[in-house]
Amino acid sequence: MACAGQPISAADGPLRSLLVAGDSVHAWMVAARLARALRKHEVRVLLLEDDNAQAPGVLCFDPDIHAFHRTLGVEHSGLFRHLRAALRYGSHFADWSGAGQSGFAGFGSAGQLIDRVPFQHYVTALRRQRGAARLGDYSPAALAARTGRFAMDGSGPLAGLEAGLSVEREDYLAFLRALASDLGVEHVAGKLQRVEYDANGHAHTLCLEDGRRVSADAYFDCTDDAALASAGGLIERHPYPAHVEVARRELSRARLDGPAPLFDRIVWREDGWERLRCVAETVESERVWTVDPGGGCSAATTQGVVSAPWQGRCVALGPALGESVDLVADRWLLTRRAVDHWLRLLPTRDPAPKLREEFNRVAIAEALRLADAQSLPLAARTPGWATSIRVDEGAMADLRYRMDLYRASGRLSFHEHEPLPGQRWMMLLEALGVLPEAADWLLPAIPPADLARRMDQVRDVLARAVAGLPTHEQALAHLRQPKGASQ
Repeated sequence: MACAGQPISAADGPLRSLLVAGDSVHAWMVAARLARALRKHEVRVLLLEDDNAQAPGVLCFDPDIHAFHRTLGVEHSGLFRHLRAALRYGSHFADWSGAGQSGFAGFGSAGQLIDRVPFQHYVTALRRQRGAARLGDYSPAALAARTGRFAMDGSGPLAGLEAGLSVEREDYLAFLRALASDLGVEHVAGKLQRVEYDANGHAHTLCLEDGRRVSADAYFDCTDDAALASAGGLIERHPYPAHVEVARRELSRARLDGPAPLFDRIVWREDGWERLRCVAETVESERVWTVDPGGGCSAATTQGVVSAPWQGRCVALGPALGESVDLVADRWLLTRRAVDHWLRLLPTRDPAPKLREEFNRVAIAEALRLADAQSLPLAARTPGWATSIRVDEGAMADLRYRMDLYRASGRLSFHEHEPLPGQRWMMLLEALGVLPEAADWLLPAIPPADLARRMDQVRDVLARAVAGLPTHEQALAHLRQPKGASQ
């Protein structure tokens, strides 16, 4: 627990109430996490929601979601017994690096450290003999996804196995609302009309359309328009490296015939892309059309990353922090991490500037690193785009350096506060056609036949271990068993 054993009061006054504003998954995640972490300190947590109906859809989460659920006291079995949910091992990119080209970016790790040399260098050496070799070929997640096998976690050869989660939006929101209510979150239904700010320009009181006035010691703004955090338009934004203007989206759903694939599929189209997600007996297609350059491109000033999400008594998270296209990692990852960072600092009602500075430093660093990853498919596809793509050369420089370094040497540039693990980055790069051209010079001189035999052995060991796993359907049936049921 982020706050175990630590006081949450100081001479400048105790923190007694928190208010989360927004009607999204972000808001309910924040409210539930705060309530669970602070319930022993008698801190009221309120959530202001206008009760607008949420659009149907499938939510896809990274493996980090399971750790988040554990912080709420929720285990896998309880979750799967009550939700239409499925498990996922990563994303399959089709045609992004060229017609007919595809790649799988899996969760978890691939291969192993051999003779103190990272595994991707052995794959690079093998590619000189077999042009199709990829790091993802040695990913337990990729092998399990292709064969429809599943385990929540693994050991031995499958120690690097990690899985995410797919779930129906309405189910997951209902789950979060019920859980938050059980944890003591007070639901305030109403539409925000205006925000009153104090002399420093910080949110002070929320005025609702029905005349009610709501206030708290601190606020978490998860609204789409940053209604609480944008006083005076003073928020600066760091741009994403690349952003494409979306003209329209179209969502269609159909009954799934046969087993659900354990990954989502993102297919490049000449005028945008299509993303296929599966959950339970449903397959959902989200078709995205991008803006034609001839039709003009708006400035998209709402896109970007807020430079200082915590100002005064308000923390901007989720859409209020700034969001872009969702192509690589789940968009709730930063929200989950940010609320934990805030809890570790345990601010009082009037936090010291150094607390805000530390939170903002970490939150900005993580948001910029994730922005690099979300921009990677756009950057990798840029030469072939027939649509409007907005590139910020300053922000793109770091991403291009990372791509060029991996292409030249199979190495990654190091960043502090990286939300995605290094091997996830490597598999993303290779799935999108960014392949190392040279192996590490420390790689031992291995005869080609010995290298091929050794790499085949690694794949055979992984394949045998994966073949021993239950099918996805068997794994879900086991997870849905009531407590105490016979195995």
